[in-house]
Amino acid sequence: MRQRKAVASKALKASAFAVSNVGKLREKNEDNFYLASKIVNMKTVFSHGIAPSPQFVCCVCDGMGGAFAGELASKRAVETIRNREKHLLRAQLSPAQTQEVIFEANRRVCDEQEKRRAKMGSTIVLFGFQNGAVSIANLGDSRAYCYVDNKLSQLTTDHTQAQLMVRAGVMSAQQAAHARESHALTQYLGIDTAQMLIEPEFRNFQAQKGDLYLLCSDGLYDMVSDAQIAAVLAQHKALPDTANALVQAALDNGGMDNITVIVIQIH
Repeated sequence: MRQRKAVASKALKASAFAVSNVGKLREKNEDNFYLASKIVNMKTVFSHGIAPSPQFVCCVCDGMGGAFAGELASKRAVETIRNREKHLLRAQLSPAQTQEVIFEANRRVCDEQEKRRAKMGSTIVLFGFQNGAVSIANLGDSRAYCYVDNKLSQLTTDHTQAQLMVRAGVMSAQQAAHARESHALTQYLGIDTAQMLIEPEFRNFQAQKGDLYLLCSDGLYDMVSDAQIAAVLAQHKALPDTANALVQAALDNGGMDNITVIVIQIH
């Protein structure tokens, strides 16, 4: 790995651009994202970006439940993050406070299930940036990646039956990618905590100038290989071009699901 010049953490800023697309086969977009007070609001195609900022929170959520239920679950999740962003930043994105907010999002989805008597759920992958530090939390199989030194690394672990089988040595990662259990979620928003405790995973680390991060729903990585994703990120285009190129790659490869991406650049 090449040596990178150290930059004072408080001098670092991050810009971001998000795109959500319904895809080619789905009638509705059950994905949603939060970025700088914006959420998708059930549009089939929506995008939003922010200029370099010293702190912000964003997330990608992939709703489940079909019809109106999946859309509503992901919307309630991103609304919770929007309402609690200032709280998270005041708490310096601590894992304890982030977990509290994710638990709140889970309660909102569960309340909606009870109110509408419809089974629903949502994944969430959350990214926070403050004082040069990155915080990531996830529940489900929406992912966070980092592209550094021409290498793409997955930062999150999928909460799926297939991944449990990989950890147990029952199948390889390659087999898991194509197994029917690959989308059978073991953790997600919408689980009654009286029956099972949700356990979001957390990562915290120092960012460096030039880091490029990607949040996405499975509509991207199911259609576009890691090698293809890395090739798009390697082109070092402006963030809107990069985000739109990733979505277009998923559409070109079939666009079988809703596609949502957020790309984040550290300056």
